[in-house]
Amino acid sequence: MLDNQESLTTIKPNYTLIIIVGLLLLFLMIKDELQKSSQFNAEQKVVDDPNYNLASQLYSAFNISFISTWITTYDEEKVFEVAGKITDWLGVQKAYYDLYKETLISRLQKVFQDSPNKLNLFYAKINQNKGGTTTQNPVIPKAGVLKVGAKTFAVNNTTAFDFTDSRIVLKTYNPSDEVGTYLGDFSTKIKGITYAVVEIPWYYFFTKKALIVKSNLIQY
Repeated sequence: MLDNQESLTTIKPNYTLIIIVGLLLLFLMIKDELQKSSQFNAEQKVVDDPNYNLASQLYSAFNISFISTWITTYDEEKVFEVAGKITDWLGVQKAYYDLYKETLISRLQKVFQDSPNKLNLFYAKINQNKGGTTTQNPVIPKAGVLKVGAKTFAVNNTTAFDFTDSRIVLKTYNPSDEVGTYLGDFSTKIKGITYAVVEIPWYYFFTKKALIVKSNLIQY
């Protein structure tokens, strides 16, 4: 009986595990607070920053009904009206993503998926620089045109495969999800398809090389 009691009294808590769990919880709490602060700051810019204001107007034009979450609805007249006011295309894209964590290109592709001519008209209105100076020439990003070191986003449902074994699926992404940093093209085509080498987040503190179909990625 005494032996059992002695063995119980010698059990010590695992302080290393407790510290790791505590640090992880602290990291998650700080991350959440920073995200809330960042969102608040972005929303405050809607009043003072023209690009944020235009991004907000576009979002409202895309979400004109309570069913907009499930069914694509939009105010076509308002969308084109806002397009005619955009003079800093890159700035509006950044503002839109900052506010809604969704890329503007992906939203436009979804809205006009059955009317590509209307999407071209939207871009044409931006290029005309109505409501602004003609010296600013907005650059329209294209899927698959990437710069080394740039952040990439998915333009449609996208799969990341393991760099060392392309049969292994690492992650999947929805349209407009941030994917990772473009490192360059894979040395050879796989079944005739060009793959990009992308450094993707892997758990909390790590990254991992992945292979992703290059034409499924876009940068801003």
